Amino acid sequence: MKTQFSHLAIAALLALSAGACATPANAGDRRHQDYNDHDRRHEICQECGTVRDISRISSGSRRGSTGAIVVGALIGGALGNQVGKGDGRKAATVAGAVAGGVVGNKVSKDNNRKTIYRISVRMDNGRVYSFDQGSSNHMRAGTRVVVQGGRVYPADRR
Repeated sequence: MKTQFSHLAIAALLALSAGACATPANAGDRRHQDYNDHDRRHEICQECGTVRDISRISSGSRRGSTGAIVVGALIGGALGNQVGKGDGRKAATVAGAVAGGVVGNKVSKDNNRKTIYRISVRMDNGRVYSFDQGSSNHMRAGTRVVVQGGRVYPADRR
Protein backbone atom coordinates (compact mmCIF):
# COMPACT_ATOMS: atom_id res chain seq x y z
CA MET A 1 0.00 0.00 0.00
CA LYS A 2 2.87 2.27 0.83
CA THR A 3 4.45 1.82 -2.61
CA GLN A 4 1.14 2.27 -4.33
CA PHE A 5 0.63 5.58 -2.43
CA SER A 6 4.12 6.82 -3.35
CA HIS A 7 3.52 5.93 -7.01
CA LEU A 8 0.29 7.98 -6.91
CA ALA A 9 2.06 10.87 -5.21
CA ILE A 10 4.83 10.86 -7.84
CA ALA A 11 2.28 10.68 -10.65
CA ALA A 12 0.37 13.61 -9.18
CA LEU A 13 3.55 15.69 -8.84
CA LEU A 14 4.50 14.95 -12.46
CA ALA A 15 1.02 15.92 -13.67
CA LEU A 16 1.15 19.21 -11.77
CA SER A 17 4.64 19.96 -13.06
CA ALA A 18 3.62 19.26 -16.64
CA GLY A 19 0.57 21.51 -16.28
CA ALA A 20 2.68 24.37 -14.96
CA CYS A 21 5.06 24.13 -17.92
CA ALA A 22 2.34 24.01 -20.55
CA THR A 23 1.41 27.23 -22.34
CA PRO A 24 -2.19 28.15 -23.03
CA ALA A 25 -3.43 27.50 -26.55
CA ASN A 26 -3.60 31.23 -27.41
CA ALA A 27 -0.29 32.24 -25.78
CA GLY A 28 1.46 32.34 -29.17
CA ASP A 29 -1.31 34.55 -30.52
CA ARG A 30 -0.91 36.93 -27.57
CA ARG A 31 2.82 37.23 -28.19
CA HIS A 32 2.12 37.86 -31.89
CA GLN A 33 -0.46 40.52 -30.96
CA ASP A 34 2.00 42.22 -28.59
CA TYR A 35 4.54 42.27 -31.40
CA ASN A 36 2.03 43.89 -33.78
CA ASP A 37 1.09 46.51 -31.17
CA HIS A 38 4.78 47.24 -30.73
CA ASP A 39 5.17 47.71 -34.50
CA ARG A 40 2.14 50.03 -34.61
CA ARG A 41 3.61 52.25 -31.91
CA HIS A 42 6.69 52.76 -34.07
CA GLU A 43 4.70 53.70 -37.18
CA ILE A 44 4.61 57.50 -37.03
CA CYS A 45 2.38 59.51 -39.32
CA GLN A 46 4.74 62.20 -40.59
CA GLU A 47 1.96 64.69 -41.30
CA CYS A 48 -0.26 63.99 -38.25
CA GLY A 49 -0.33 65.75 -34.91
CA THR A 50 -2.41 67.30 -32.15
CA VAL A 51 -3.30 70.98 -31.71
CA ARG A 52 -1.62 72.43 -28.61
CA ASP A 53 -2.89 76.00 -28.86
CA ILE A 54 -4.69 78.40 -31.21
CA SER A 55 -4.35 82.17 -30.90
CA ARG A 56 -5.95 84.93 -32.97
CA ILE A 57 -3.62 87.50 -34.43
CA SER A 58 -4.75 90.68 -36.15
CA SER A 59 -2.64 91.69 -39.07
CA GLY A 60 -2.58 94.76 -41.21
CA SER A 61 -1.74 98.36 -40.70
CA ARG A 62 -2.61 100.25 -37.54
CA ARG A 63 -2.79 103.40 -39.63
CA GLY A 64 -5.27 104.20 -42.31
CA SER A 65 -4.05 104.89 -45.83
CA THR A 66 -3.31 108.49 -46.74
CA GLY A 67 -5.57 108.24 -49.77
CA ALA A 68 -8.57 107.23 -47.66
CA ILE A 69 -7.93 110.08 -45.22
CA VAL A 70 -7.71 112.65 -48.06
CA VAL A 71 -10.82 111.35 -49.81
CA GLY A 72 -12.75 111.38 -46.51
CA ALA A 73 -11.59 114.94 -45.79
CA LEU A 74 -12.61 116.13 -49.29
CA ILE A 75 -16.06 114.56 -49.03
CA GLY A 76 -16.55 115.87 -45.48
CA GLY A 77 -15.38 119.35 -46.51
CA ALA A 78 -17.75 119.37 -49.49
CA LEU A 79 -20.66 118.35 -47.29
CA GLY A 80 -19.71 120.91 -44.62
CA ASN A 81 -19.55 123.62 -47.29
CA GLN A 82 -23.25 123.07 -48.01
CA VAL A 83 -24.15 124.30 -44.48
CA GLY A 84 -24.49 127.92 -43.37
CA LYS A 85 -23.22 131.22 -44.79
CA GLY A 86 -20.08 133.30 -44.30
CA ASP A 87 -17.90 132.34 -41.33
CA GLY A 88 -20.36 129.58 -40.38
CA ARG A 89 -19.85 127.99 -43.76
CA LYS A 90 -16.06 128.12 -43.35
CA ALA A 91 -16.30 126.53 -39.89
CA ALA A 92 -18.67 123.83 -41.18
CA THR A 93 -16.29 123.11 -44.09
CA VAL A 94 -13.31 122.69 -41.74
CA ALA A 95 -15.34 120.56 -39.31
CA GLY A 96 -16.65 118.41 -42.21
CA ALA A 97 -13.11 117.94 -43.57
CA VAL A 98 -11.81 116.87 -40.13
CA ALA A 99 -14.74 114.51 -39.54
CA GLY A 100 -14.41 113.08 -43.07
CA GLY A 101 -10.69 112.48 -42.55
CA VAL A 102 -11.37 110.64 -39.28
CA VAL A 103 -14.06 108.48 -40.91
CA GLY A 104 -11.82 107.74 -43.91
CA ASN A 105 -8.97 106.73 -41.57
CA LYS A 106 -11.24 104.38 -39.57
CA VAL A 107 -12.71 102.72 -42.67
CA SER A 108 -9.25 102.23 -44.15
CA LYS A 109 -7.90 100.62 -40.94
CA ASP A 110 -10.88 98.28 -40.68
CA ASN A 111 -10.50 97.20 -44.31
CA ASN A 112 -6.77 96.50 -43.90
CA ARG A 113 -7.18 94.27 -40.83
CA LYS A 114 -7.40 90.52 -41.22
CA THR A 115 -7.68 87.88 -38.56
CA ILE A 116 -5.00 85.23 -38.69
CA TYR A 117 -4.97 82.12 -36.53
CA ARG A 118 -1.61 80.89 -35.21
CA ILE A 119 -2.01 77.15 -34.66
CA SER A 120 0.61 75.34 -32.58
CA VAL A 121 0.78 71.61 -33.39
CA ARG A 122 2.74 68.82 -31.70
CA MET A 123 3.47 66.39 -34.48
CA ASP A 124 3.43 62.63 -33.85
CA ASN A 125 7.23 62.63 -34.14
CA GLY A 126 7.37 64.93 -31.07
CA ARG A 127 8.29 68.18 -32.81
CA VAL A 128 6.18 71.32 -32.33
CA TYR A 129 5.42 73.68 -35.21
CA SER A 130 3.31 76.83 -35.57
CA PHE A 131 1.22 77.55 -38.64
CA ASP A 132 -0.46 80.88 -39.52
CA GLN A 133 -3.63 80.63 -41.56
CA GLY A 134 -6.82 82.56 -42.22
CA SER A 135 -9.19 79.99 -40.70
CA SER A 136 -9.14 77.86 -37.57
CA ASN A 137 -11.29 75.23 -39.33
CA HIS A 138 -13.25 74.91 -36.06
CA MET A 139 -10.26 73.27 -34.36
CA ARG A 140 -9.24 73.71 -30.73
CA ALA A 141 -6.59 72.38 -28.37
CA GLY A 142 -6.55 68.59 -28.45
CA THR A 143 -7.92 68.25 -32.00
CA ARG A 144 -6.13 65.59 -34.10
CA VAL A 145 -4.89 67.23 -37.29
CA VAL A 146 -3.16 66.60 -40.58
CA VAL A 147 -0.68 69.12 -42.01
CA GLN A 148 -0.70 69.37 -45.78
CA GLY A 149 0.91 72.07 -47.87
CA GLY A 150 1.72 74.18 -44.84
CA ARG A 151 -1.93 74.28 -43.71
CA VAL A 152 -3.57 72.52 -40.77
CA TYR A 153 -6.77 70.50 -41.23
CA PRO A 154 -8.83 68.36 -38.83
CA ALA A 155 -7.80 64.69 -39.21
CA ASP A 156 -11.40 63.56 -39.64
CA ARG A 157 -11.58 65.65 -42.82
CA ARG A 158 -9.73 62.96 -44.79
